[in-house]
Amino acid sequence: MNRTLKYVRIIICWLAVAVWMCLIFSMSSNDADVSTEQSGAFIRTLSSVFYRDFSELSADEQSQIVAGLQTVVRKLAHFTEYFGLGALLCLAIGNHIKKRMPLYLLSVSVGSVYAITDELHQLTVPGRAGQVTDVLLDSLGVSVGAAFAVGAIALAASCRKRRLNSNK
Repeated sequence: MNRTLKYVRIIICWLAVAVWMCLIFSMSSNDADVSTEQSGAFIRTLSSVFYRDFSELSADEQSQIVAGLQTVVRKLAHFTEYFGLGALLCLAIGNHIKKRMPLYLLSVSVGSVYAITDELHQLTVPGRAGQVTDVLLDSLGVSVGAAFAVGAIALAASCRKRRLNSNK
């Protein structure tokens, strides 16, 4: 790969990490009411897809369903946000570190530190709270996302190597 393309790839990878971190920060900046409203709207949309008669339920019944799913959806959102961050960090750091274990460990470390700072940030947002359990869940998401990315990188390298060997 020529040098210019390599630098462009590095810049794109780190920009993706920065944008993703800004997205996480932005969602964490929403006060409790806005955050609850957003997850509630998401749950209502999903419920109308998966429960055929959801729209025919009374407002109280719909609210009960939404309230019952709030915690699950919010925790899945934490995991998913940080899964993406772990994968993106791994791709960005992988431009600098080639060995799998150091790549994985550094990606998980950076993502977990960001999770801690995100929960500390939430302490300053009205109605929000920083929770150790969220840091643990975020760190799990980072770990799984980074593992997924390391696996994808290893698979791509193996395929590239096989292709080069078959062309000889």
